Amino acid sequence: MVFEDAKNEAGAGDFYYGEMEARRHALSTRRGERALLATYWMLSGYGQRAGRALVAIVLLVVILFALLTQFGLPDNTTLQQMTGTIPPAVAGQTQQVTLEVRPAPATLPPQGQRWTTDRMSKAIRIALGSVVFRDTDQKLTPAGTWTVMAGRAFGPLLLALTALAIRTRVKR
Repeated sequence: MVFEDAKNEAGAGDFYYGEMEARRHALSTRRGERALLATYWMLSGYGQRAGRALVAIVLLVVILFALLTQFGLPDNTTLQQMTGTIPPAVAGQTQQVTLEVRPAPATLPPQGQRWTTDRMSKAIRIALGSVVFRDTDQKLTPAGTWTVMAGRAFGPLLLALTALAIRTRVKR
């Protein structure tokens, strides 16, 4: 509190970092809290290291990109099928036809055709969009849907840690 009152942001940041390190290494700290502190330290250096947070965001996007390219984008060559029945015509009457349209199931292309330029382009757009909650309305496989949800969960968290670390760096 003394460092903050004296407007010594650098000293306050160093003191905070040391305090968090002591909590993380203390034997009295519970295992769950210790794991949370270790994750906080690893991702952003307790909100003091902007480089770590930026690396974590880039790593998240790369992982999302790879997962979407390999497992998340369905094969575009599957055709949508429509089936219906036409009742027999009654003499002189017009017929009304009702068709039931079912979307084709999301299937993956063969293993050798997954890393194409088109698929990688779609995957990087979706991965970057998922980090900032942008919906692409792209049809995905179930694995792709879960991948995007993970990006939507962790992306904003990492962006917040980055903003906190940059703010701390600027105030020094």
